[in-house]
Amino acid sequence: VRSIAVVGDFNNWSASDHLMKRLKNGEFTLALDLPANREYQFRYLIDDKIWENERNADKYIHSEYGNCDNSVVIV
Repeated sequence: VRSIAVVGDFNNWSASDHLMKRLKNGEFTLALDLPANREYQFRYLIDDKIWENERNADKYIHSEYGNCDNSVVIV
């Protein structure tokens, strides 16, 4: 894995706005400040080609694009 972007409705599904930082141990991290009392749909875009959901999402919502679900975080 070379890059991971957090892509969601909070950034208009931009693959370049929220790139995760690779740590020395090989894991990736990113901190986002999002307005509270809302739900946000998102997915991870790995190496600009593989879409993944968050395994520990608060819930999942079926995406209107393709045959998949989006992860949802509730803040």
